Amino acid sequence: SRFMHTVGSRNLQEADPLYNSVITVENDEEEKQYKLYGRRWIMLTIFCFVTLGASSLQMVYAPIASVVSKHYGVTSKDVDLMAICFNLLALPSSILSAYVMVRFGLKKTLMLGLCGTATGAWMRFLAAYMSSTLAVQFWVMVAGQCISAIFATCISLNVISMMAGNWFGEGERSIAASLGFIWNLLGMGLVFGMVPAVVSSDSTGLQYVLVGEAGYLSSLFIIVLLFFQDRPDTPPSAAGCKKDQGEGGNSFLQNIKLVLTNIHYIFLLIGMGGCFGAFQSLNTLLNSVMIPLGFTPQQAGMFGVGIISCGLGGALISGAVLGKFPTAHREIIWSCAFLMTAGMTFFTFMLTPDQYYIALACTCVMGFGALGALPVIFDLAVEITYPVPEGVSTGLITMLGCLFTVAETYIMEAWKDPEPPHSMQKALYWNLGVTIFCAFAITGSNGQYKRRAHEAEESRKFAGEKKVRNATNMARAEGMM
Repeated sequence: SRFMHTVGSRNLQEADPLYNSVITVENDEEEKQYKLYGRRWIMLTIFCFVTLGASSLQMVYAPIASVVSKHYGVTSKDVDLMAICFNLLALPSSILSAYVMVRFGLKKTLMLGLCGTATGAWMRFLAAYMSSTLAVQFWVMVAGQCISAIFATCISLNVISMMAGNWFGEGERSIAASLGFIWNLLGMGLVFGMVPAVVSSDSTGLQYVLVGEAGYLSSLFIIVLLFFQDRPDTPPSAAGCKKDQGEGGNSFLQNIKLVLTNIHYIFLLIGMGGCFGAFQSLNTLLNSVMIPLGFTPQQAGMFGVGIISCGLGGALISGAVLGKFPTAHREIIWSCAFLMTAGMTFFTFMLTPDQYYIALACTCVMGFGALGALPVIFDLAVEITYPVPEGVSTGLITMLGCLFTVAETYIMEAWKDPEPPHSMQKALYWNLGVTIFCAFAITGSNGQYKRRAHEAEESRKFAGEKKVRNATNMARAEGMM
C-alpha cells in the first residue's frame, strides 16, 4: 500500500487521468486510497495475448491428427499425446504455478511460463531438421510439447483470477477475468480454424505453424520483461491490499489444507473437474468421433470452431451478468451446466452427417455452457476460499480438471468399437453420464462469499472512522470559535 498526503493526492488525481479514486480512507494527516489505474487495461491486454499463446500450444495437433499420424508413421493415440501430455503433467505444473504465484508474484510467474513454453516450442520446430528418422523426430516433438506443458499453467487459467484481483476493483474483476478466459479460448479457436487451412494433407505448412508459435511466445517474453507490472502501487480494493490474498502467515501446504477441508469447495472442485474433463476429452477426440461417421476433417474443424466461438460468447455474457449481479454465481453456473448437458445429450444421439447443422448447433450450445461457466466458477472458488491465494484455489480446479481429462480420454478410447461408423458411440454415452453426474455435484457448493464480506467490512470500518473524524473535526472547529 502507498500513503499520500491529502493535497498531493488530489493534485495527482486532477493532473493524471490514469488515476481514479474508488475508496478513500483518511488516517490522521495522511490518507490511504484504493485506486484504479488506467494502465490496468494495458496490463490486461498484454496478459490476454500471453494466455492466447498458452492455449494454442495444447490443441495445435488436434485438428490435423490424421495428417500428422500419416506423415510421421505413428498411431492416432500417439498424436493424441500432444494434447494429453498437458493433462498428464497437470499435477506438477499446477503445483509449480501456484507456488510461484504465491512466492514470487504475477510478473515472474508469467516470465517463467513464457520462458518454458517458448523453449518447448522451439524444440518442436527444430526437431524437423534433425538428421534422423521421422519417428524419432516425432518423439522429439513430443518431448518439446511436454516441456511446454510443464510451464503452460503459469500463463494459462491458473493466473487469470490473480491478474483480475491485482489490477481491478470489485466491480470489474468478473469482466477482467472473463476477458482473460475469452482470449484463452480464442487461442484454441484460432488453432481449429487456421491450422487445417495452413497445413495440407501431406503435412506441408506444419513448420510454419510451429515456428510461428515459438516466435510468438519468445516475443511475448520480451514484452512482459520490459513492460508488464506485477501490481499497481496502490491496491484497487480492500481484498487487494495484501501482497497476495492469502498472506497471513499460512504456508503453501497450509493453504492447500484450508481449501481441501472446505466442503463447498470440494463440491465445486469435483463437479467442475468432472465436467471440464468430459468436455476436454470430447474436444481432444473430436476427429476420432466424427471421421468414422463420414464427416470430413474440415467439418470436424468447424465443430471445434463452433464450440470455441460460442464458448467465447458464453464467457463474455456470464462475466457481464456477474458484473451486474455480483452474487449470482450459482444461478449462472447452474444455467450453464444445464446448457452443457442438454447440448451434449443431443450431440450424442444426433451425430450423423445428414444432421450436420443440428449436430453443429448442439456443439455450440455445449461450448456456450461449458466454457461460459469457467470464469464464474473460478471467481466463486476465490470467493468461498478467501483469504487463500487465488493460485491455490484455482490451480487445484485446473489440476483436477486436467487429470479428469486424461482419465476420460483413455476411458473413451477403451470404449472405442473397432468397427466403424459408430466406433465411439459407447464412449459418448459414458461421457454424457459423467457430465450429468458432475453437473449435479456442482449444485452442492453453497459457501459464503468471504472476499465480498471482507471488502464490505473494510467499507463499514472506513465509514465509521470517517464519521468519528468528521465529528471530532467539527468539535475542534466549534471550540476554536
